[in-house]
Amino acid sequence: MSDHSREEEFGVAFTQPHALDFADINGDGLTDVVTGKRMWAHGPDGDIEPNAPPVVYWFELERRDDGAVRFIPHLVDSHSGVGVQILAEDINDDGRVDILTASKLGVFVFRNLNSAPGNSTGD
Repeated sequence: MSDHSREEEFGVAFTQPHALDFADINGDGLTDVVTGKRMWAHGPDGDIEPNAPPVVYWFELERRDDGAVRFIPHLVDSHSGVGVQILAEDINDDGRVDILTASKLGVFVFRNLNSAPGNSTGD
């Protein structure tokens, strides 16, 4: 997530992450990160990779026994992206955190249909 794409440990790289939220998406007691790529944040000629898919990801926090941490990416959607606001919250009182985004492409609700730790939204 810099000025150019490069392959990271998990092969995920995207530009224009204009919003993020923090929540325990998978119910494992650790706070995960939710973010994505904003489509045409600076117009079709002002962005790096303006036509790359407008993705939404959640990054699962994993704590290793040696104290190191890593964030494991889980693709939620590759057609909606994020605008300048994203919300990770249980919107239907089922005990699972859902993801909501509003972007140039519309308003999107991604219900978390998984309940066991380690499962992801949208995979």
